Amino acid sequence: CKFAVKLAQTVKPRGLIIENPHHTKLAEQAYMANLKKVFCSCCQYGFPYRKDTTLWHSDSIALKLMSCKCKTKHKVKIGGDYGGTLGCKRFSKKWQKGKLPTPLVRSIAKQLTKQWNMIRHRL
Repeated sequence: CKFAVKLAQTVKPRGLIIENPHHTKLAEQAYMANLKKVFCSCCQYGFPYRKDTTLWHSDSIALKLMSCKCKTKHKVKIGGDYGGTLGCKRFSKKWQKGKLPTPLVRSIAKQLTKQWNMIRHRL
């Protein structure tokens, strides 16, 4: 992450987003202090498990994402049991932890496109 932040400071892209699991020590790193952050949960975007995620982003971006509001137990435990729920076995694999739901990625892309089109029209 430190490399990505330094690279963005040098290259100055239109925006920067870094995804990281929610409960990590990344928030304590000094180089992350200038980035904004937003939280979301994969269960709100179609995955049958809860994976809380932090998206660190540059000031040029404003994201509105959904966090877990589930009142029932999630169907899958990553790297563990899927409870025999039809269609959920693939979600119990450990490699699944690194994936983001397609609807979440689409939501981010739509929000960025809308924001950047509004900026372009102002110029």
